[in-house]
Amino acid sequence: MTSLKDLQDSFQKALLEGDPSILTQIPDSQREKKEELLGVYQYAYGARLLEFLQTDYGNLHGYLGDEQFEALCNAYIESHPSHTINARWFGEQFPAFVKETPPFSDMAQLGEIAALEYALNSVFDEVDERVLSMEQLAELPPEKWAGLVLQPVTAIHHLALTTNADEIWQALENENDPPALVQHEETVHILVFRYDSHGYFRPMPYEEAMMWDKMVMGVPFGVLCELITAYGGEEDAAMRAAGYLQGWIASGFIAENFKTGDDKE
Repeated sequence: MTSLKDLQDSFQKALLEGDPSILTQIPDSQREKKEELLGVYQYAYGARLLEFLQTDYGNLHGYLGDEQFEALCNAYIESHPSHTINARWFGEQFPAFVKETPPFSDMAQLGEIAALEYALNSVFDEVDERVLSMEQLAELPPEKWAGLVLQPVTAIHHLALTTNADEIWQALENENDPPALVQHEETVHILVFRYDSHGYFRPMPYEEAMMWDKMVMGVPFGVLCELITAYGGEEDAAMRAAGYLQGWIASGFIAENFKTGDDKE
């Protein structure tokens, strides 16, 4: 006799992988064949996953339209079976899939719109953290500033865009017609963050983006100042670096925990 667990496993394989072996355990009804009965569940499961993606990537849906977006989602569902009981994470790999899968990968703005939507959803979900204040940093002796290693809060993402995907997303969010596609000659950097329980994003000049990425990698503040000097010149380099840092702290982008050069692991 087949155990309940074996039946559940077979049914799950039928939904996730299209494995028909469960049919040996399903009788025909008086009105429908068992293949049709199973097909109802398979369709309903796929439709539910489609709803999750429509919720998480609503503006990309609006940009592509029903037919193209559904085709994209069905391709994703087929290649990325759900492996988590939390529907929130089903679309986690969706932006990468859009960027890498033809013909959608031929339109760079699609993957970048998806990445922006995912980042905005992610910062909303992240836990609250204690953030660093300027008063805390003011207590740090001047000789320790060079070795200062900062850490960003988790509810923040840096995106590098090659198109005006951010402008397209914003127009769709405001229920306006999206602007024509623009391919940037130089990469545009934006920072996606949470403020007052909402997701926002803002542009970052290249110098700030470079400093941010190095800070995230654990580069000490003294080295960051040297990089700023190498990039934008020595004049006002320390002032520019301090200005970026002050802006990040004022915006709540930096976690409270930090290290200095003499901290022990």
